[in-house]
Amino acid sequence: MAILEDAFKGGNIATGLAFGVGAAFLAPLAISVLRPVSKAVLKAGLVAYDQGRVAVAEMNK
Repeated sequence: MAILEDAFKGGNIATGLAFGVGAAFLAPLAISVLRPVSKAVLKAGLVAYDQGRVAVAEMNK
């Protein structure tokens, strides 16, 4: 953790710059991986909500 402490407390500008450049290169990769996952989670949540609504409606009949 000393690397992170030095980078973010102004100790070593090169380390902070390296983290920034690394994040800039990894951001598109992370977005391409996280977008389908987040869409699948959202879709599953909507399906579960709809099935729950149907189940509650059937119990109230």
